Amino acid sequence: MGASHFLPIVAGPETAHRLLFSGGIVGGADAKEMRLVSQVEETGEEALEAALELAHSMANAAPLAVGTCVSTLRAQQNLGLEAALLREASSQAACYASSDFIEGLNAIVEKRAPVFVGESEGGDDSSTLAA
Repeated sequence: MGASHFLPIVAGPETAHRLLFSGGIVGGADAKEMRLVSQVEETGEEALEAALELAHSMANAAPLAVGTCVSTLRAQQNLGLEAALLREASSQAACYASSDFIEGLNAIVEKRAPVFVGESEGGDDSSTLAA
């Protein structure tokens, strides 16, 4: 929840649209290029080491300064968040109630490409999930 709010802030609207509309998977190098992460390491061990170094550096900084910085940054990011969360919850409920949701699940179970029809809650949702 909150991807439609935070992703455009972090990665820009064009990248957010592409990611949210496609649902694609993003690797480390692409994530860095899109500004989704600030650093990429070659191995999990190197990533853990870099994360611990950053955490140590942050833990040794002046607590009041770090705390007020975090509060300020979060306050800016959270402007409009409540409305975005409500929009996302409503959209998810509509999607989960659609025949396309069942079709998507069936396609995964049956290992085939889905055939979406774009029917909403009022459409023919008499489909059942494949066993």
